[in-house]
Amino acid sequence: MPGRLGRAGVGTGLEALHQVYTSTQRLCKFYCYYKNEFLVSDPLGDNEKSLPLEKIDQLVNLDDCKKCFSEEIIDGIIYHETKGLKWFIIDDEIPVMFPLELRDVPQEKKFIKKFRDECKEMGITKPFNK
Repeated sequence: MPGRLGRAGVGTGLEALHQVYTSTQRLCKFYCYYKNEFLVSDPLGDNEKSLPLEKIDQLVNLDDCKKCFSEEIIDGIIYHETKGLKWFIIDDEIPVMFPLELRDVPQEKKFIKKFRDECKEMGITKPFNK
């Protein structure tokens, strides 16, 4: 249920729809959700840097990127578990990413109610957990 977001870019083929990052030669720069693999060493740490291209080639290829980006996410949650759960909803294909003071509590309550089991599994029981 977690969401994935792409970056607009120019080029040919798959690259016409999404920009390929120079550091990874893939459509994602940091993490491959499709393969559940980090593309960097020391994620979020002081020594974070892209893995060597040889290692990335072993983990994921552009065909994987194409399959991943061909999936359409209607509803979902973008979340991060470091230093407490941070999350945002994807509602009718639109990521809703506002700071805490601007978040729409009724919209989030409706979403949590609609996807109660999935949200509970991720530890989301009320709007904008802190």
